[in-house]
Amino acid sequence: MDGYQYKYQHLSELVAGLPEGVSPARYISTFRAAVREGVITAVPIGDRFEVGAHKYPDDMVRVTPDFEAWHKRTLQAFELRKARRGVVAHADDVRSGSVDFDEVAAKYRQQLAGRAHVKRSKQPKKKGKPKLMPTTPDDQLTAQPAGAADRE
Repeated sequence: MDGYQYKYQHLSELVAGLPEGVSPARYISTFRAAVREGVITAVPIGDRFEVGAHKYPDDMVRVTPDFEAWHKRTLQAFELRKARRGVVAHADDVRSGSVDFDEVAAKYRQQLAGRAHVKRSKQPKKKGKPKLMPTTPDDQLTAQPAGAADRE
């Protein structure tokens, strides 16, 4: 080892600290994909934790600047997905140059053009409650229970 004292964190702790509105299941899936692809490094620790009705195996991740950057980007991506569907970029990424402005603008233009060509069917107007027609004296007699006309 290089003598540096690393900090470690459980996946269960990360999930418990997620901001409101971020799906724990989606975060766990994204986390596992990042481990599988070698973007972040984690080890299984044999414990399990519950989220709702589901149990997940717990992992431990080494908290490095690379991991912290991945975690921040992932939470930003979830935040953007929640705020807006389709092509979207985080303002900090645009300002820093980590996102190609022209490329995102071209994708956005394509997205808008694609939406313009989609024919949307007109929604039928909601009909209110049916109106009752005025009744005649004959209708009133037929609506009475049997034998009621004999009592009068």
